[in-house]
Amino acid sequence: MLSTYFDHLVAAVREDNTIYECRHCGVSIDDDDVTTCPACGSTEVAQYELE
Repeated sequence: MLSTYFDHLVAAVREDNTIYECRHCGVSIDDDDVTTCPACGSTEVAQYELE
């Protein structure tokens, strides 16, 4: 299970080391200018900057 989550996380990291994810349902969002989750409709989209 941990490896599946890690694979999902690695796939979500972009070239600029930014991850966009819905805080409500946890779906990774590919489009960086989306303000609403395409899966659940929540407006709580988090942006994580990785160093």
